[in-house]
Amino acid sequence: MRSRLLFFAILSSLHVTSHATNLDVCLESVKNGTFGTGNIGATDSYGNVLEDVAQATGVTYDLCVKACGPGQEPFQWTIFSQQFSSWLLPWLALVSQLPFGPKDRLENLESVVLTVGSPMLAAYSLALTVLNGRWIARRFSKHNYPNIQNAIRVLSSLQQAPLRVTNEGALLASLIVLPQNDPWWKELIEWLAYPHTWSISAVTSIAWVVIAYVFTVIDSFTGDLAEAINANGQGVGSLWLWLLPIVIGWLQISPKCDEERVRSAVEKANKIAYAATDAHPVLVKELTEERAIHLAFGEEDEVDHTLRRDERVTAPIYNYARFLPWVQAVEKVSETFGVVSERYHYHDSVDPMIGWITMGDRIGDSLSKPHDRNRVGNVSQVARYCQFDPHYRHADFRSKWGPNVFSRIAIASALAFMLQWGTVGAAFIVVYFTPTTGLGCRSASYLLFGALSTIVWLLLLISSLLVHYVATSSPSSAYTGIRPLNLQRYHGGRSYPLHLSIARHLAIFLRRLAKLVATVNALWILTACLFQFGNFFDRCYCNSSVFGRGSGNGVLVLGSHRRAVDLLDKRSANYSDRPVSPIFEMTDLGWSFALMPYGPMWRQHSRTFHKYLTPSAVQQYHPIMYEETKAYLRKVNSHPNDIFEDTELLFGAEIMRVAYGHDDHQQSQSLIDNAKALVLRVTDAMLPGRYLVNDLPALKHIPPWFPGAGFKKDFKELSRISFKTLYPPFEEAKSGFAQRGNGRYPSMAADLISNLPEENDANYATLEALARNVCAVGFIAGAETTGNSGIALLYVLASYPEVQAKAQAEIDVAVGSDRLPLVTDRGNLPYVHAIIKEVGRWYTVVPLGIPHCNTEDDEYDGYFIPKGTIIFQNNWAMMHDPDVFEKPFEFIPERYIKDGKIDPSVPDTDRAAFGHGRRNDALFLLAASLLATHTLAAPKDEKGNVAPMKFEGQNLAVK
Repeated sequence: MRSRLLFFAILSSLHVTSHATNLDVCLESVKNGTFGTGNIGATDSYGNVLEDVAQATGVTYDLCVKACGPGQEPFQWTIFSQQFSSWLLPWLALVSQLPFGPKDRLENLESVVLTVGSPMLAAYSLALTVLNGRWIARRFSKHNYPNIQNAIRVLSSLQQAPLRVTNEGALLASLIVLPQNDPWWKELIEWLAYPHTWSISAVTSIAWVVIAYVFTVIDSFTGDLAEAINANGQGVGSLWLWLLPIVIGWLQISPKCDEERVRSAVEKANKIAYAATDAHPVLVKELTEERAIHLAFGEEDEVDHTLRRDERVTAPIYNYARFLPWVQAVEKVSETFGVVSERYHYHDSVDPMIGWITMGDRIGDSLSKPHDRNRVGNVSQVARYCQFDPHYRHADFRSKWGPNVFSRIAIASALAFMLQWGTVGAAFIVVYFTPTTGLGCRSASYLLFGALSTIVWLLLLISSLLVHYVATSSPSSAYTGIRPLNLQRYHGGRSYPLHLSIARHLAIFLRRLAKLVATVNALWILTACLFQFGNFFDRCYCNSSVFGRGSGNGVLVLGSHRRAVDLLDKRSANYSDRPVSPIFEMTDLGWSFALMPYGPMWRQHSRTFHKYLTPSAVQQYHPIMYEETKAYLRKVNSHPNDIFEDTELLFGAEIMRVAYGHDDHQQSQSLIDNAKALVLRVTDAMLPGRYLVNDLPALKHIPPWFPGAGFKKDFKELSRISFKTLYPPFEEAKSGFAQRGNGRYPSMAADLISNLPEENDANYATLEALARNVCAVGFIAGAETTGNSGIALLYVLASYPEVQAKAQAEIDVAVGSDRLPLVTDRGNLPYVHAIIKEVGRWYTVVPLGIPHCNTEDDEYDGYFIPKGTIIFQNNWAMMHDPDVFEKPFEFIPERYIKDGKIDPSVPDTDRAAFGHGRRNDALFLLAASLLATHTLAAPKDEKGNVAPMKFEGQNLAVK
């Protein structure tokens, strides 16, 4: 009754009584020009905006909401019932052909939920079962003793039961050696030989889904794939295809999983089992309650009923939980057969007083079996024959895990992964490439189903390993070492060491969590299919693939300097916003106004920052640049091989003093490293497709330990670097200002701190954060971008000696040799100035710049730009545009000079890369000073020839 109520509740949620939405009609209205023409948001099948609306096969989300409304298409029972019965019902019927077995109906239901909720787990258990059958056959093929083949069949048939093996009182040795136990093996095989295999209903169910899927494939070739594929549910057919090999595989294996029949068969067989005594063999039931081979269905047979609960559920999907204990049980039997087989090979009798009796019949080169008289003896002789001590329980295993278990786990996992993601991937691809292409509601629901299925398998696999670890390590385990037969005293308590207690509770938690996730996943995939048939997914949000493409129109890259100026400068009010990304929130990067959304806070930060970059403001920092440049030249003289490190440190030290007033070079180097790491990591994180959380912001809420949440570790490290870059240097600047005031030279931090109100002022915290943020942005922008340009300058000077010579000649004429060049000499050094501009053009420090986005819809140059479009400024393309720069990949400073002066009409990096109007005084001073005092040359090989250089900043010769 509850399942019916749930079904009708889902159907009720599909029915919408508000204004009906018909997406086909809306699309036709758009194509007819009802909502305008041109770039209004009509798209092709790939989401690209079209100028000709008549050719549209889709629309952007914004246009869809405007034209069609935000609701879904109306629910239609006729269409729903037809698609449900054609595409989902056959698969649900096929579920009934899965092998069950537990006498508890809830356990049967649980096995169905686990199968549907985690096809990967079902495939994994099936693959393990097949691999175990092959392994046990190979394992026993080396032995030659009576009942070998019977043992293989018995042990293989008991994979679906909690198999246990013991040698209390030489019971296992007696079961294998004594001829009185030959009927035990034969009868058990007969009692286990009940079929769970092909039937008329099974064949009919399989034929139903095969025919339906074949029709699916045919329909995809004969129908209009672009229009019909979602409505007809062809993705659903591919999604459930995993069920077919699972059902066929179990029908072929015919697992013995009927709990009552398996229990009854083993109990009946054990009633006729014999054990050796000091006199003659007697029935085991007359001696003890123990059995050599038994099934641990009862709590009294187990160390921990809760811990090993899944081993007792005979549904084959639980073979994942029985795998390791089953392997150990089989290995114990195999080792015993191996010992007696070797003794048989050397004609050793159980009773040494009885001579070997040769049998006449042979099979190949081996005797068919030993004589019965050679297989009898008292309990001590039988135990000794099998290398068991009758006073102790035997557990002589090389490993607690068993032989070849991890290779079988790996193979089974790989096969299960291929089946799971082969079918989910096929369904995903079908829906993903259905117009409008991209990650939408349907494809995302399939991905979520596959991901949760994989997580369930992984959690249960880890749980099974932990269970086995606890079971084989616990002092109350049936598998622990050799110990006396009398265990009453030992079983009195259930104490665990701390590490085992932790492992036990973790195993139980993971198992319960996995079953909860499997239940949610099973309900989810059924609901997703019903949503698809009931038109719930036929709404603007889903059909516009907002998950993958966003609600706007994606990304716009500006590769033209003219267009960048038109949009980002002339229309800056609309294009000054920044795209919102979960990364900035998760990495505590909100302090960088380069990433802030456009608004009052951004304007306040930008205004404060640029106050320190005006030409008049920069002049006050020139004495700092002169001091650091002279110190740099002295280092180059004394240690020319360190020129690259010293150049990087030069700009770091300058900007450290400008931003914070610090003159500690060691601290500067540390902050430079932090700045480089921060820029690299932020740039990497902002790349489209780098982190899925950018497209699915809800992922930011998953815990760090969750599979697939590795991005949280990356973001945590980025957050740590962000903190070290932002807080320590500013706090030190505050401390220094409190002790020394403004200091010998001005700095941004000193000026900002001096203007802070009293700490008890309501605005203190806000203004302090503003000061701290502006200083950090100033340091990062200067140290990273200018430092990279400095390294590029060294490379080009060494690579182009004619450029270097021409610049040196200009300096000799304009400045002379009596002093070093100054920033104020720039007007008299146009060629050196041109070199700086060409370095910035040739080696673009910020290739794509900071992303922007528009706050309102816009139209430019015949293109419609929906609001929210992410806009990148392709600085590299602008500075290498062959229509603007002749021979753009060659280093030619002369392109910036006209009539002996700098040509202001040529685009330069002051605009494209560094922001409007900013003059890089520090880089000019470095170039002029270095050219005035040194000559840079490319390295030479062993023969004295100039060696080709790569721009890696290594092996530069300085003279």
